[in-house]
Amino acid sequence: MFRRGIDVSLTTIIERAKALGCHRPRPKKKAHEREVITTAIGALIQHDASHHLWSPYAPEKWTLISSIDDYSRKILFADFFEEETTWAHIQASEALLRQYGLPLTLLC
Repeated sequence: MFRRGIDVSLTTIIERAKALGCHRPRPKKKAHEREVITTAIGALIQHDASHHLWSPYAPEKWTLISSIDDYSRKILFADFFEEETTWAHIQASEALLRQYGLPLTLLC
């Protein structure tokens, strides 16, 4: 039978549930583990862009275009662009390919 008009705090409910063995704590999250899906350097290059306000002193947002080797996690290319355009990605890819050559896979 329930009594009406009685307020019980959430903390009290949780404490009573724990005392009765009815509470299961949430499982702790594991620290992020990087997942390498390749077996050699240069097998996969991940190419991406992020549009953010990179500095509190910047008057506008900029786009960071970067390319990372999946196996070594080495940043092979990173530069800021005023806008994320196809031409900006072509320039980034060209700089990457001129310096490191053609990867087996380029993931864009």
